[in-house]
Amino acid sequence: MEFSRKQRMQMGLQLWSRLLLILLLAVVIAYGSHRFDRQWDLTANQRHTLAQQSIQAIHAFPNGLTATIYVEEAADKQSPLRRLLDRYALHNKQMKIGAVDPDLDPGAAAKDGVQRVGQLVLRAGERRELVAEPTEEGITNALIRLAKTSKKRIRFLSGHGEHTLQAGERLGYSGVVTKLQEEGYDVATLELAKEAEGKVPEGVDVVILAGPRAPLFPHELAGLTAWWQAGGKLLLMLDPETDGGLQTLFAEYGITLQEGMVIDAGAQIMGNRPTTPLITEYDQEHPIMKALSNVPFLVTARGIAMDRSSVGPWQRSRLLAGAQQGWLERGSLTGGEVSFDPQQDVEGPILMGVTVKHEKRRLVLLADSDFAADAFARYPANGELMLNTVRWLAEDEDLIAIKPKKMVDAGLDISSDGITLLFILYVGVVPLLLLTTGGLIWWRRRQR
Repeated sequence: MEFSRKQRMQMGLQLWSRLLLILLLAVVIAYGSHRFDRQWDLTANQRHTLAQQSIQAIHAFPNGLTATIYVEEAADKQSPLRRLLDRYALHNKQMKIGAVDPDLDPGAAAKDGVQRVGQLVLRAGERRELVAEPTEEGITNALIRLAKTSKKRIRFLSGHGEHTLQAGERLGYSGVVTKLQEEGYDVATLELAKEAEGKVPEGVDVVILAGPRAPLFPHELAGLTAWWQAGGKLLLMLDPETDGGLQTLFAEYGITLQEGMVIDAGAQIMGNRPTTPLITEYDQEHPIMKALSNVPFLVTARGIAMDRSSVGPWQRSRLLAGAQQGWLERGSLTGGEVSFDPQQDVEGPILMGVTVKHEKRRLVLLADSDFAADAFARYPANGELMLNTVRWLAEDEDLIAIKPKKMVDAGLDISSDGITLLFILYVGVVPLLLLTTGGLIWWRRRQR
């Protein structure tokens, strides 16, 4: 079939018009993708999307930020860390990402304090932060520290038999101290008895009393009370049979300590001792609890009572409760087996943690101090509970742990009949349709 000269020109114009249109469309798409960089996360639980805390943290650097990955040059572009940093860069166009091979430039690695491949250094102006474990949580917390201009002071009271901060002790708090220091806090001990009139020094942001074995001296309690009433932030972890003489600090909020030890029969089913109560109730909306990766446990606990009828210009929270199948034992535990005595014991569930927020004051009262010791804080939820509590008291809610996103099981379970149907469809029906369609097109062209 021959075409006239006019028809050939028309066909040529159509061809070139289509080519130009395709080229123009490609240019528009390329420009748009560069100018308006957007990604859509279609995974079931948005596991490739940054948490809101991370987005807020990266927005704190409008003047720019540099992220330097210490990794082998060949592995940089394909590393998961590079892809994670790219997600941050989507929310801050001033962020620059670079890489240094520590084998080729050991001097730069030494200057930044890098000890192994895979670590990250963030810079904003003259300030820098080394991220030893560059997960999303690690990077976001480093960004928050980098944006701050001063360190908050955390002081652990000493002189009453509290937990030591020294390393090497099973019930020491060295792990907690290390984590807090990594987050930029100034952590030290404070002996109120040596301070003038037992006063808390100026500039202290949070005071922690971790398991005192003896009560505070009257002038210490007076100094601590004055500081607390002036807007202090206080964490009290009081074990069974010891209260440090601190009841007066929280009595006005309708909160009292209950004598005795929590016994949980349900804990034995889980393989725990009956004196290690299961946490079965907690305030899931409180900033301390809602980001925990799991449910923490207390090693041994006393009871706490909160008068529901007590009201005032404050906010209270039932932070932790448990021993659903247990009770608060008020008898002696030296005789071996114990059983519930309705005449003196308190039936579960038992309240074991409360918070109070009153004007500038913040208080957390926990019924155990051993849970945060090195021997037990290695259990992730216990360490998170301690750290989140300090962060909340220090008004650093933005530092509270980012809850890890669970991998959703995306497996496809297909029955044997389904497999047979798919085989027939893709091996038989689809190829037959393609052959039939091709044959019809060929036959129609032959008829022209």
